[in-house]
Amino acid sequence: MIFLAALLITPQQGTLNETYTLSVSDSPLNYEEAKQSFEKNPFILPISSANEDGTFHFYFEPTVSGELVINVGKETSSITVKEGPQLIAKPASLIDLAPVIPFKLSQENEIFLNQELAKEPHRNVSIVRSKTFPWFGLFLLLCIGAFLPFAILLLKRRKKAPLPPREEALEELKEMQTKPYTNTQDLYTDLTNLVRTYLEKTYNLPITHLTTEEFFLQTKDMPGLRTPTLEFFLTEADKVKFAQKVPTDKEINSIVQAAKQLIIK
Repeated sequence: MIFLAALLITPQQGTLNETYTLSVSDSPLNYEEAKQSFEKNPFILPISSANEDGTFHFYFEPTVSGELVINVGKETSSITVKEGPQLIAKPASLIDLAPVIPFKLSQENEIFLNQELAKEPHRNVSIVRSKTFPWFGLFLLLCIGAFLPFAILLLKRRKKAPLPPREEALEELKEMQTKPYTNTQDLYTDLTNLVRTYLEKTYNLPITHLTTEEFFLQTKDMPGLRTPTLEFFLTEADKVKFAQKVPTDKEINSIVQAAKQLIIK
């Protein structure tokens, strides 16, 4: 049996914006084979197709202009396509989201989402802080810099000013009188050191390191310094410190009063 395929394209001439019809009849191909063969052509845009009593109709639009050859099976047919007016493409229809939204999250995803939402305020604060100039920190730094000199000055004023030699010596003597001495030699040693230091500061004389005899020799021409009270004080102190004399309470009181008299005179 011999099959004769007839390919007829209508219209034979047209433009790119026009719809064409390719009819195939008396073809050994079945409808699906003809359709696959037709859709393989790279220069057409298939629109629809139909099978009517063994005649296949394919509706398409050309994608290029010029002499266009259409193949179906081993048969060919040609049309002349010219440039047509430019058409504005129809807007694509919106996708219907109703079947999709709202959607239900799984329990695991819902827990994760809630955790992320709970972090959002802190995350927003961090973002704002990172993109905002640190005015508060600058203001605090300026306040500290402005207050610091006044604080230093106030601390300096609060520092205890050095006392005059007389007041300093009287303060130390008062502390000695309240101090519990177990050895009278220690008391007499502290008293002589106190009086010698006071006299050295007052008269600007290096006498703290001198012995009593050296002190008397150096001050023999200073009647204002060399007084009977001073001679009594130093002599009695040497007896206790070096001669191992054990003073009575009355003698201890006398030596303390002598030290005080030497300071306040």
